[in-house]
Amino acid sequence: MVVSGVLGATLLTYGYAASKTSDLFKAPKHQKRINRAAGTTMIVTGAVLAAKT
Repeated sequence: MVVSGVLGATLLTYGYAASKTSDLFKAPKHQKRINRAAGTTMIVTGAVLAAKT
């Protein structure tokens, strides 16, 4: 019974966090930051791979 309660509370917390994160990703300001971070990561990865060859 205790395990079910803890598991249920954990899943509810994960669901709440996911819904708030979803709202965060939809904001244009945050989308711009995410795109910049992803672009920087890809550029750095490409540079590292190019330097290895």
